[in-house]
Order: sequence, then structure tokens, then C-alpha cells
Amino acid sequence: EKFPGSERKCGAAFGRNGISKTIPSLQSSGDILFSGRIKRKCLSRSTASLNVPLPQEGVSKSHHPLDPDRCTLGRPECLNQFKSQGNQLIPDGPAEQSLVYQRMFEVVTLHQKMADFLFYNWRVPEPERHDTALARNKSMLSSEFKLWEGYLCKMGPQSYIAGRNFTMADIMLFPHLAFCVRFGLSQKRYPNLLDYYNRVKERPSIQATWPPHWKESPPTMDSLKEV
Repeated sequence: EKFPGSERKCGAAFGRNGISKTIPSLQSSGDILFSGRIKRKCLSRSTASLNVPLPQEGVSKSHHPLDPDRCTLGRPECLNQFKSQGNQLIPDGPAEQSLVYQRMFEVVTLHQKMADFLFYNWRVPEPERHDTALARNKSMLSSEFKLWEGYLCKMGPQSYIAGRNFTMADIMLFPHLAFCVRFGLSQKRYPNLLDYYNRVKERPSIQATWPPHWKESPPTMDSLKEV
């Protein structure tokens, strides 16, 4: 099925390549919603270890009776159980809801391509490294950034990644985008992504979880400057 606003055809489980994907339990999501950090079943080990800012939006920790082993993000009733508390992160409308879920799954692909390029020299032993492989990873990451840039362009000014409202898709996307900006993502190449980043990072929930050393020192790395 092709969901609204999508440039890709997705399978029943919203996987970008038509492959059924399993997403983390609400325990992982709960760490985002409650503490501003991913601590257990990490959505992203690299961002978790570097304390990438994660919004504290949604429900309060005192209202978290769910069993993380029985409730997953793939079951909307789990997240919607607390929709009357704080910001509603999953829309009610079927079309809006499907787009939010699709973007959430697509973040997994963004993370993979980002890691394939940024951490290539860390992951691959020196004798096995090839310039052609790194160039291929760079090209794939560039295409991925252009895809997200296009999503925001179609949404229009002042929009979020899946519509006019801040949703769970933004919670999943923003830590990865913040990490990329830290590594020198080009504002000239991706103006919509950087405008989105500058708007979203000012949300009180994100400012409350922003790594202190990020506030004290501006980005100095340029690994993504030419991507």
C-alpha cells in the first residue's frame, strides 16, 4: 500500500522495502517519553551512548503500568491509552496515523545509512576497507537526506515530519538529525532539514534533555559537510 505523502511503496508492516519489521517495545519508547534517554532496548546504540537529546513529551512516568514485553509500538492502543495526557503523539485519523508510523519505520533506514557512512572506519578492519564501499555509503546517505528534505518541503513551512503537529515520528527522527548536525550536516544542501532542526530543538522538552556539553561547545566535526 502507498500511504499519503510517501514516495515509496511499503509493505503491510510499513517497512520501506516491503519487508516486515519489528519495532522496539514500549519500554524503549517509554525511555524516550519519560527520561529523555534510551536505556534498555536501544533504538540507536550510537545516539544512546552519546546522549543525543530525546524529547520528554507524552505521558508521565507515574502513569506507566504497561508491560513492555506485551505492548509494542506496533499496537496503537498502547500509545493511545494515554492520549489525554500531554501531547497526542499518535493521530486519530487513519491516514495521518499511517503516515506517522511509516515515518517512524523510515527512521530506522536513516539510522542504518548514517551509521554505515560515519562509522565505516570503526566497524571495518583496515585491511578490509575499500574507497568504493565508503563512496557507495556516502551516496546512499546523501540520497536518504534528500528524501527527508523532500518530505519536509512537501509538508510546507512550519510543519513537522508527518504533518502540522508534533508526533512520535518527530521524537524518533530528531535525535538522529541532531546527531547529523553535530557532524556537520550542510544547511546549504538541506535547508528544510536544518530549519526543522532549529525549530524543534527549541521545544522545552528537548532543551530539558539537551546534552550539557552540546550547549557548552558548538559543533566542530565536519564528517557530513560534503554529503
